[in-house]
Amino acid sequence: MSFLAAATDPIREFFTLKRAERTVRSYTDAQRARVAACVLAAERRLRAGRRLVEPRSAALMLREAVRSYLLALEAARGAPAEMPELPPDPARPRAEPTDDAWARAALAADDPLFFDALPQADAERTRWALDRAASLLGGRVEARSLAHVRGARWGRIAAIALIVCWAAWLGVRAKVVPPDIALGKPVHASSLRHKAPAGLVDGEIGTSFGFESGVEDNPSIVIDLQATYRIDRVDVYNRVDGWFNDCLPLVVELSLDGKSYREIGRRETYFSADPPWAIAGHGQPARYVRVRVARRSYLTLSEIEVFGTKQ
Repeated sequence: MSFLAAATDPIREFFTLKRAERTVRSYTDAQRARVAACVLAAERRLRAGRRLVEPRSAALMLREAVRSYLLALEAARGAPAEMPELPPDPARPRAEPTDDAWARAALAADDPLFFDALPQADAERTRWALDRAASLLGGRVEARSLAHVRGARWGRIAAIALIVCWAAWLGVRAKVVPPDIALGKPVHASSLRHKAPAGLVDGEIGTSFGFESGVEDNPSIVIDLQATYRIDRVDVYNRVDGWFNDCLPLVVELSLDGKSYREIGRRETYFSADPPWAIAGHGQPARYVRVRVARRSYLTLSEIEVFGTKQ
């Protein structure tokens, strides 16, 4: 395969889904049912593990999610599946032990009290590693039906045709869309690892992300609109360079005083920066807009836009 063909192959596969269709066609009926059942079980355990606050209980549920994904891979391939190497945590690229080591230790443990014996810090690291392992495996199992694959193919091809319309929309957006009232406003972050939080309200989506917090419980940013507005919509743009699910579940909240917040949106499924996640504000009054991750993780996004009218 030439260099050009190798470089463009992922793009072709994204739009044509030929390998995905071949994989789905190769399944027997029993195989397809087994893969789907294992993936469904894994997704349920992954969601449950992410909702749990206590790290040992969360890690236990996340380990079961990883094991269910491995069973799905085994069913899909018709052969035993092994855990692939987990890449280093982008937030801690030189951490020792690595996330791969934490995850493998948990998967290999047969002691029913393995998680109970972990110190708090080790339980947190194990939970995080197993969460990342489950996300990695989830992207390697083809559990879609043939109709789903074909529908996705035509949907993506149709999306190309919409790019021209989208470009035209961008050209007139300033005249059609009301002004972004968050643009250039003060932003306060619960912690900081990379880039100042002002990057979330600079009007630029960029090629990676606009801000990244440290790893902590419920990392958040608060935008001070500096006046009370009736909020029509909040647009949240995910990072554009990968790791799209690391900030889920994501919660958007409004406040008049910066102390008491009310939730207007919660996202537990994938979204991107194109299009962003749009949350209706229904005209609720607010001066402060808070975006936070509802678990222990880090918060990283490209941009946040707020639309409304001054009260």
